[in-house]
Amino acid sequence: MTELLSFEKSRPNAHGPRLPDAEVDARAAADVLPADQLRVKPPGLPRLSEPEIMRHYSRLA
Repeated sequence: MTELLSFEKSRPNAHGPRLPDAEVDARAAADVLPADQLRVKPPGLPRLSEPEIMRHYSRLA
């Protein structure tokens, strides 16, 4: 069986895992990183729901 890459399964409207709020105050990346190290646009990561991520890696195992 051939498993598609997570990038091939990605859907633009999928919601990823929800993370709890941090217990410390968050700082903006621009406050701690030099301007030449900041991203201009978001990274091209695949967008999959949490159950889709779990099923994907379970099938790969």
